Amino acid sequence: MKKMLPILLVLIIIAASCDRRGPDQLLEDAEVNITQNKFDDAVKDLEKLVNKYPDHEKAVQTSYRIAELHMNKRQDLDAAIVSFKKAANTFPNSEVGPKACFMAGFLLANNTDRLDEAKTTYEKFLKSYPDHELKIAVEFELENLGKPLDNIPQLKPILEDDSNLRENRTLGK
Repeated sequence: MKKMLPILLVLIIIAASCDRRGPDQLLEDAEVNITQNKFDDAVKDLEKLVNKYPDHEKAVQTSYRIAELHMNKRQDLDAAIVSFKKAANTFPNSEVGPKACFMAGFLLANNTDRLDEAKTTYEKFLKSYPDHELKIAVEFELENLGKPLDNIPQLKPILEDDSNLRENRTLGK
């Protein structure tokens, strides 16, 4: 009997830790967590949905939503990049695949110093989605990878307008 007690205790712990919530309940719980600013818990619920129910009708959008939560609510760009890449790799042929691949490259290129990784991600995009509407943006990003904004000819008019606007505000115009 004494030998059975540890085994029984382990089985009880395992049974208690099993999450029996279905995909709809996981989504609902995630939404509640988001409204309560419990973003870590929301991400956990959404990740459970994608991992446990990858064929669910909302798994594709949910995978992208995880990355958005990391980026916008948790302010964790590294986790966002990982999640965007995971969404792109898990659902490459969905509407999320190209957007997630682009976003991973964009964050790498514009919010980190990982330019080689950004270039690789963008090249993967071009190979995987040669006819996608984001192709022009990816080519622009690759062409200007690592350049300061004021060294990008296409942005000069925008930057000048912004500079003039700021100057007018400080002069009280």
